[in-house]
Amino acid sequence: VWVGTSNGLSHYQPDFDQSRALPPPVVIVDAKLGDKAADIAVPARVRYEDRTFSVRFAALTFVDEHHTRFRYRLQGAEPEWVETQLGEVRFPNLSEGSYSFEVIAQSNLGPWSPEPAAFSFVIAPPWWRTLPARAVALLVVLVLGILTLRWRTRKLLEAKSELESIVAKRTNELRKEK
Repeated sequence: VWVGTSNGLSHYQPDFDQSRALPPPVVIVDAKLGDKAADIAVPARVRYEDRTFSVRFAALTFVDEHHTRFRYRLQGAEPEWVETQLGEVRFPNLSEGSYSFEVIAQSNLGPWSPEPAAFSFVIAPPWWRTLPARAVALLVVLVLGILTLRWRTRKLLEAKSELESIVAKRTNELRKEK
């Protein structure tokens, strides 16, 4: 702080007391699933094609904001905290499942935020891996198997009848020759 006095300009620079530093609250500014913005207040459910998750976050502080650090984690993908000074993260090609993104902040080596800002979402499986699709596929395979079995049985019975008629015809011819 610069102060004008009767003796000229004075500069006051207090020592930083880490015990009095308050942790900065952190907020999620915006989140995107695929190329669509997600509502931060509501847990999202997205299609399998929209598997990229990107999020921007900020610490609500003006105290030495250039030294603000963040820790984030994406429960369901990586359980460990990752530290960064950037205010954004991107996770491409997530697999299907439930996820919860959490972020905390620290300003100038003070304490970390006690409560993380969080956002939850679910990536739905592709349509061909859902229970109804698997049930339909199983039904189609069973029907095709039954139809193939019936067709094969009919062909074998036709061949059997044809052979029986040929044998009966030949037997009659042999009887007539005697």
